[in-house]
Amino acid sequence: MHRRDFVLGTGAVALAGTSRAAPDAGPGQAKGPGLVQLASDCIELGEVCQAHCLKELAAGDTSLAGCAQSVTMMISMCRALVTASAQGSPRLKEVARVCGQVCRDCEAACKPHAGHHDICRRCMESCRACAAACEKTAA
Repeated sequence: MHRRDFVLGTGAVALAGTSRAAPDAGPGQAKGPGLVQLASDCIELGEVCQAHCLKELAAGDTSLAGCAQSVTMMISMCRALVTASAQGSPRLKEVARVCGQVCRDCEAACKPHAGHHDICRRCMESCRACAAACEKTAA
């Protein structure tokens, strides 16, 4: 195993542990996974997807460039959503609306690669679930 792969893998495991520890905000949320959990899942898978995209880009495969850009934005927005949801922000609807749009963008960017790369499929599915919850929250 190369050192870089080890560092990327341990970083994803560390992130997974911290993202799972975040509580879901209670009032007004539908049953099932809450926004904090869904956004945390997107962050976790997005970090792995981003590492995959960067590895492929470094190897000369530019087909994942759009995916890399999209997943970077999605990770940032999902982090904002986790904070807004966990704190019960009065701006949660606005943050959820934008995050839902960004998750839909990431879902669309992952879709062409989902049949070739398992992480792209998993990221796409996670973004789809988070976007749906965001859309319900923003309504």
